[in-house]
Parts: sequence; structure tokens; C-alpha cells
Amino acid sequence: GVLTAKARDPSNLDLPTVLEVLVGLPFPTERISPVGRLDADSEGLLLLTDDGGLTQRMTHPTYACRKTYLAVA
Repeated sequence: GVLTAKARDPSNLDLPTVLEVLVGLPFPTERISPVGRLDADSEGLLLLTDDGGLTQRMTHPTYACRKTYLAVA
């Protein structure tokens, strides 16, 4: 698993961040950030982008971007 964050969790330094997984790709990754997050015990699609405006429009409550989650036990 990986952490959906830009920095490691101080309480679990063994868990890499999603951005650390990108290291070594053949394009610049310093501006890439995750849009949203996944909980530790979940799996699914995670959108990564270098478009700050897109991230803002998809995550800030002002824009009321509709999201649908399906949780299966």
C-alpha cells in the first residue's frame, strides 16, 4: 500500500507516499498531486494531475463536484 499524500505520515514512516511511487518516470513529477484520497483499507482509482485548477474544482466544497463511492464489506 501507499499513502495518498505528499508527505509521509510521521506515525508510519515505512509507508511510502503515492508521489514516491512516481520517482524515476520519464517526465517531471514535482508538480503532480493526488486529487482526493483513498482510505488505508480501500482500493480504487486515484487521479493524479499537475493542473492545480482541476484539483481545486474537483475537491473544494465551493464547486460541489459530485462524487459516488461504493463500499463493499
